[in-house]
Amino acid sequence: MNKAVIGRRYARVSLAVTADSVRRAMTALRRGDDLNGRIPLGILPAPPALVREIFNDLTADGFDEHRRRLFAGAHIELAERLDTDRAYDVDSEIIAVRDVEADSGRLQLGTFELRFSAPGEARRLASYRWTFAERQAGGRDDGQRPSEAAALAGRPLPEQAHPGFTREEILDYVEAVEDPNPLHRDEDFARSIGFPTVVASGGMALGLLGSYVERAAGEGGVAVFAPRLHAPLFPGEELHLSGSLSSDDDGSGPLTMVCRLAAGPQRRIVATANAALDVAPSALFAPG
Repeated sequence: MNKAVIGRRYARVSLAVTADSVRRAMTALRRGDDLNGRIPLGILPAPPALVREIFNDLTADGFDEHRRRLFAGAHIELAERLDTDRAYDVDSEIIAVRDVEADSGRLQLGTFELRFSAPGEARRLASYRWTFAERQAGGRDDGQRPSEAAALAGRPLPEQAHPGFTREEILDYVEAVEDPNPLHRDEDFARSIGFPTVVASGGMALGLLGSYVERAAGEGGVAVFAPRLHAPLFPGEELHLSGSLSSDDDGSGPLTMVCRLAAGPQRRIVATANAALDVAPSALFAPG
């Protein structure tokens, strides 16, 4: 990745978010809830042309050839919930490029931020940081480190099962969000770079975790949502969602929900998320 582009800002662009595109993405996730005119947590959109331009600046081979790059994590902050069928101004900036050592080998991470505001206004309504990982050596990370798992202590939330995704649903999702990555579309391509079949978009795991948090916390109950991918998700894998609560030792800090998305009979950890909540603990366990 190109460290010379750190701090680069891009021209403000306008993004119109339609209820139809959001509904198609949610249908692919097998969530049929009424959108109520709002963009669900975890489905915050991005202008495809802008993301392509940022990728081309970050990487030597460009967006169309990011074969070894996977969505690694996100950080969403909401000042206000975004509505569908409305236009937003989007400012963007490359935040960082850094090297890290992981169990899967040496990684290079590139992070950029999208900032959403009402047209002509400076006040930020939401921000979305994306981090993409490029493997420098080694294989894939198959799950959480033991220290991360040990931190998931506290009162559990109800578990939920999900039937997983078909190849057709993966294709429907990437079409709805305009993701051209062949890793999600072309099985021959996926096999050529070491995967057994196509891989579900990272946004699908993010969307499931966002839905799980949102249902537990309720409308407007989430202030910050920070998911991270740990392993690829393949078609046909049965999924399980679970979570627990945590806070500071003295209980004075904000209530936090830690969630997990696991796949298959071995419950392989595919994704985790931390969410800072703005809701009373009792509301999380209210009937219905």
